[in-house]
Amino acid sequence: MKNRKNSFDAKFLSKTANLRQDPISCYNTVVSQYNDRVNVKNGIHLEHAYNDAVYVFWFGFQRYWYWLLFILYLAPYVTIITLCLSLYSLIIHENALSVYRNNSKQVKDLFENMVLNEEICKNGSSHYLYFSLKPQDVDFFPFPPTTKEVLKARENDGKVCFMVYDRVFLSWSENLRSSRCLIWLHTVLNIALFVAMQYYVYTPLFCFNLLHPVESISKCGVSDINSIVFFW
Repeated sequence: MKNRKNSFDAKFLSKTANLRQDPISCYNTVVSQYNDRVNVKNGIHLEHAYNDAVYVFWFGFQRYWYWLLFILYLAPYVTIITLCLSLYSLIIHENALSVYRNNSKQVKDLFENMVLNEEICKNGSSHYLYFSLKPQDVDFFPFPPTTKEVLKARENDGKVCFMVYDRVFLSWSENLRSSRCLIWLHTVLNIALFVAMQYYVYTPLFCFNLLHPVESISKCGVSDINSIVFFW
């Protein structure tokens, strides 16, 4: 019996300790494992969603450092940068959701050729593991009888190859949808605070316009300029 640390296409490690925890990376990991020859259905290979370092960084900020972001949303000029990052991340996420929906139309169940078992994954210290073994060795696994029969029927060259996953891995396939509200919330909040601070704080109290700073300051009196300096 052989417990593999990589997929049968020898492209994807099953060790997941260092996996990025943003929803797109998690979803792409599920797609990568589905596309492996052991799990793919009817030769239908699915598309990966686009992802980059900016999205990974900013989503981590939105998820774990929201209290700091709230302060940054109120800071002059910094709020413009955070707004650009939020809008960019929103576009990347919506594009990933489009890929997710298209993949879902092609394959309804990505896990049909995989086996769910929490105990095996826990013992293997991974959220998914690959196995290559003789048909008779399948009986030693804590699978339902029907699952064992299905796996044995997949014998090829005297070997049965399959992948086991846990519920964390299962949740990765849905993280894109569940995380959408968080990204939209940050984007809307950033826009709302940007507009509110501009029209209810900077302009009326300090005669200061974030979008036209030089022009607004030139129109201010000396007392207004002193107020701005004091505010900063």
